[in-house]
Amino acid sequence: MSQDALTECPFCDFEPDVPPGDVKTAPEQVTHRVHQHVEEEHSERTDELDTYTSPG
Repeated sequence: MSQDALTECPFCDFEPDVPPGDVKTAPEQVTHRVHQHVEEEHSERTDELDTYTSPG
């Protein structure tokens, strides 16, 4: 798993509301929801996500 997991949308103020119940999967759920949000709300910028999640 990447250390650069997205916890909020880099293009707007969206932050997914993921219950912190399962500590192991919570970061993955947050990242997944951010990706879903970007695909729905910022579909023209989905390829830009790579610049936020790629290591380095």
